[in-house]
Amino acid sequence: MTRALSDKKLKSEYLFILRIFSIVLLINILISNFLNGQDSDIRLPQGTTFRKNSIYLEILGNGAVWSLNYDRIIPLKNNNDLVIRAGGNEYHSHFTDTLSFNFIGTVGFLTGGPVNFFEASVGYTHFTNGPDRLIIFTSGYRFQGRKGLVLRFTPMYIYNTEKGDTFGNSLWIGASFGYSF
Repeated sequence: MTRALSDKKLKSEYLFILRIFSIVLLINILISNFLNGQDSDIRLPQGTTFRKNSIYLEILGNGAVWSLNYDRIIPLKNNNDLVIRAGGNEYHSHFTDTLSFNFIGTVGFLTGGPVNFFEASVGYTHFTNGPDRLIIFTSGYRFQGRKGLVLRFTPMYIYNTEKGDTFGNSLWIGASFGYSF
């Protein structure tokens, strides 16, 4: 009985921290969207620009539940770009008292512009306290606004290299929102 109460207490504390973090991030994004500053953008052939660094919160997606991510766009030729992403999250299962820190790495291809992009990538997610090792194939839509707003919608296929009775080997989906600079 006491273990159930401690699990409920930890879960409620975790949800409280996640809510506070989400509110602070959303307020930061909304305030930052109205600020003007010097652009550190890449020039496209038509004279349009986009920002090459992004930080965003992904719901579901590569981290299974949520993840905080940073990505860097490396320009190639003809409105095609390489995207390198790193991210992670902390997940506390209600089955155990052990925290799991999960790490995400992705390499992808971005095409289109100036604000609407097609994104395709392959990634790897490592769960520290579990058997899951995920290889993730993603393709989706990315909106990258001129004032910094980033929105991503990414259907994906997740392949779990350590399947057993764990998460993976299925279709999945992710949605992201954040800020580019």
